[in-house]
Amino acid sequence: YRINVFPIQVAPLRDRREDVADLATKFLLAAKKHFNRPSPRLTKANLDQLQRYDWPGNARELQNVIERATMTATGKALRFELFETPSGKGSFVDGSEEQEVLTDAEMKRCVSENVRGALKMADWKIYGPNGAAALLEMKPTTLASYVAKNGLKGS
Repeated sequence: YRINVFPIQVAPLRDRREDVADLATKFLLAAKKHFNRPSPRLTKANLDQLQRYDWPGNARELQNVIERATMTATGKALRFELFETPSGKGSFVDGSEEQEVLTDAEMKRCVSENVRGALKMADWKIYGPNGAAALLEMKPTTLASYVAKNGLKGS
């Protein structure tokens, strides 16, 4: 139950993007404890994604998104399902009106960095439920072939 004792005016979360990281961290710690899930953690990419979202549901929506991601996390990976608002305006904030297009070389570099990041998160393990292939949601044999073809090695 909510008790209306003293009104407090707080700007919406979309106007306080700098607070998203702290709130997300707090909500993740609570969710990990509540759902007994020690592994999931917020990455810089996760925080960037959360800070770009408009949060029409404010802090409660952020809490629900964190809880859902914690419950569905495989290993250390958190994945957020953030969709457009019902108004169709879209909830993601983009710094410009134009969408940037990547060249083939830039796209290959992004894929390579993503694969390398997943391998690091999985301690360079490809196979198994906590392996990089599971984090990337791809077949382990496909990932193993990619790693061999591109000469990726743990450092």
